Amino acid sequence: MPFKASLLRTVAIAVIAVKSSAAQNPPAILTRSVDSVFVENYVRAVDAHPSVGAARSRADAAALRKDASGKTFGTPVLNASAGYSLGADDTPGISIGRVAPEDSIAFSAGVEAPVGAGVYAGAGIAQRVFTDNDAADAQTSVGARVRVPLLKDFAYALNKNETEKLGAAERVAAAELMRTRAALSRDILLAWNLHLRSAADAEAVEQAEQRAEKLLQETSERVGFRDVAGYQLFPAQYEVALRREELSEARQNTAARLESLREKLGMSGVRIEAAAEITAPVSNAVFTVADAIIKHKDLTFSAADALAASPACVEARERLNAAEAALRALVENQKDTLDFTAGAGFRGETANGFVGTDGILTKNTAVFEVGIAYKRPLGRKGDEFEAAAARAEIEAARADLLAVENETLAALTRAQITFAGACGRLALALEAIDRARDALDAEESRFNLGEGTSRNVLDAQKDLTNATRRGIAVAGAVADSLTELYYAAGLEPLEVFSL
Repeated sequence: MPFKASLLRTVAIAVIAVKSSAAQNPPAILTRSVDSVFVENYVRAVDAHPSVGAARSRADAAALRKDASGKTFGTPVLNASAGYSLGADDTPGISIGRVAPEDSIAFSAGVEAPVGAGVYAGAGIAQRVFTDNDAADAQTSVGARVRVPLLKDFAYALNKNETEKLGAAERVAAAELMRTRAALSRDILLAWNLHLRSAADAEAVEQAEQRAEKLLQETSERVGFRDVAGYQLFPAQYEVALRREELSEARQNTAARLESLREKLGMSGVRIEAAAEITAPVSNAVFTVADAIIKHKDLTFSAADALAASPACVEARERLNAAEAALRALVENQKDTLDFTAGAGFRGETANGFVGTDGILTKNTAVFEVGIAYKRPLGRKGDEFEAAAARAEIEAARADLLAVENETLAALTRAQITFAGACGRLALALEAIDRARDALDAEESRFNLGEGTSRNVLDAQKDLTNATRRGIAVAGAVADSLTELYYAAGLEPLEVFSL
């Protein structure tokens, strides 16, 4: 039966969402998976992998840090104190301030907050009861004050710049998560392709070993009947021994690569209890996968789409945005301070109690103030160097972006060349397999008719084995090149599974 007939095997189907430059809604590529356990564990593995978990936690932390900054800025601040003081002297040489003024029992409380339109406001109340008899019994103060920055922090610019910095950091962390997911997705699929290829190669070697065993048995029988000379046993015996060793190596490679796949899926060791086992693939699965892929051998992605979607490019762009936001924040913080302030209040002193509780009001004072406050450093050298350093960081981030974009476009071009080449070579490889099988059939017929030798048959068997293993390598290259093409285009190589 022609070898290509094996491509008609029924397998599970996985759908890959494709973004092509050829159309807004391009046809999906059907990649055929032969292991439901792998399909079921793929998405879970990407989400649960430690590297993705770490990147996700960093992205969550960056988002929470930005949210925390906004919540903190808008939250009113309460300042309150209460205490008792006897005597006028303060403790010298320390920075801890007094809570209560001299000779008094005191309480004070106030609230400050940004109230909108770039205005900061606060209001407070204080009550002081004197402990000596030479002054009024008590003093009550209430008041409010506003501050409007006119240069530095105008319209809450400091907070806006800080929010921009934290927002850029959040987007950098999100891009890092995208890049980590895409890289892991690529690694998993490459490991899966290698698993299919290794299993197919082991199957090809096993078939070669079985053919050699069969030929040895037939040759032994014919030597017994004296149909062929005894020396024809030796090549067959050699071939059997060689194929057995190759089969042992192939099975060893298959087991090792299976473990590599389980590692990528997060199923190795004891990290995941009762981890499902990846089973042996269906025979010729690597060819089935490749056959489904080459139907879309003309798949291309535009450079603009790749630059826009590539997680590495997104991350580099956001690092540039973060550097620019840091410079804006630095420039804002280096501005001169010019604040307009205004306030109003009331202070009353009483004897024989508090105001409103049988106390006698002895003094009533209304307070109103308005003013301008200005501050700037007398030297700007340090600020100039800091600004120059921030601009250098921007230039570095811009150069990094150009380098990443260059690498992305080169990788996309290489991936498209490799994918198209692998798809074109597959038909030639399959043709070589069919011709090698025809040659083997012919040599077996000649040997049975006594016109050929066991060496002729063994040579034909080796040709078929070599052609098959080469075809397996080419079919694997088709799947690998598609995976790399998706990755270079900025997409997760395998986005959607559907059994």
